[in-house]
Amino acid sequence: MEEKQQAKEQKPKKSRARRGLKGFLWTVLSLLLVFLVILYLILQSNRFQNWAIPKITDAISNKIGSPIQIKHVDIDIMQRIVLDSFLVKDLNQDTLFYSEKLSIGLKHGLISLFYNSLSVNQLKIDKAKFRLSRGPDDYDTSSKKYFAHVFKKKDNSKKKKNGFDLDVKSVLINNSKIEKIDTLKGEIMLWDIPTAEIALNGISIENKNIDVASLNVDGLGFSLETFNRDEQKYLDWTDWVNNLDSLEVIRFEEESIPYFSINLEHANIKNATFSMHQHRQEPIRLKALDELDYRHMEVENIDLQLEHIFFIDNSCTGQLKSLSCKENASGFELKNLCIDSISVDRRKMALIDVEFQSDKSFVGDTLYFCIMNSKIHFYIIIII
Repeated sequence: MEEKQQAKEQKPKKSRARRGLKGFLWTVLSLLLVFLVILYLILQSNRFQNWAIPKITDAISNKIGSPIQIKHVDIDIMQRIVLDSFLVKDLNQDTLFYSEKLSIGLKHGLISLFYNSLSVNQLKIDKAKFRLSRGPDDYDTSSKKYFAHVFKKKDNSKKKKNGFDLDVKSVLINNSKIEKIDTLKGEIMLWDIPTAEIALNGISIENKNIDVASLNVDGLGFSLETFNRDEQKYLDWTDWVNNLDSLEVIRFEEESIPYFSINLEHANIKNATFSMHQHRQEPIRLKALDELDYRHMEVENIDLQLEHIFFIDNSCTGQLKSLSCKENASGFELKNLCIDSISVDRRKMALIDVEFQSDKSFVGDTLYFCIMNSKIHFYIIIII
């Protein structure tokens, strides 16, 4: 009887202990939740952002030697960061990159930055513009000068052992443009990107490699226009390039910018357009509308598939699985173009097992181009 009575007296004590532990845990969780809510409200407040954003952007700008501006930052419970009106200027204080909205979806939150890593599930770029330019007296573009400055080589003895790891799974691009104005060459290039999706296997900053699983672009528009240039300055530049031997080119470019190699497993571009108008050579179209004019072209319905593409430095290898398109003025239609192997570098281009099919003809060749001192040596080996 006494043992039963003692057991009854111990039960209320245990239940009171459990209730006390539960109350303590609820209190801690409530305080933590309140802290997170207060922190979120502070981070979103205009007063805090007006104080913090200039300090952060000034610190980054001073470190890389180029201005960066952000209008507003939106943080969603530490898992997503949205940068409004994100602007990067080049060394000439002109716009290099601008995005109306840059959304970064974080996998492990901002705490990963303390471990020198950043894991991004999705990077979304909306209404962006990437601007490249080169003046009549410049041998390099503004972007190359910028990245050469940002990634300039430092003393290895002062370099930290542990680098920064970046892991990005996918990139979405909407309503964006890439513009290149080259006054030295006398040409303007414009890429219009309505929608693009890039799936990545990984990015290695230490090894300078970008591994892309797939690239899908819908509605890409590309245009090329030429205009008058200073011919003497252009000839001086081409002579300078041609007089550089391979070792000097490598040395010059290694001192300028550490190149990233790019692996691209598969690329699919559909519903693309291409516009070319060489106004410098021919101000207006002179050929009849039903003839194919290589100086004034409007091409539509471009469908392109590439596989196993590898870029490094100024060289590229890969495979063209299919290309089809139609030129508007002449009505010429390319049914299919496929190339089993492509190899391009500074001095040569090889196209192995080319199959060209239009509505009226079919050609299969192996083509070799050899470039020596601005002169192109062209070889054709017919395989059909």
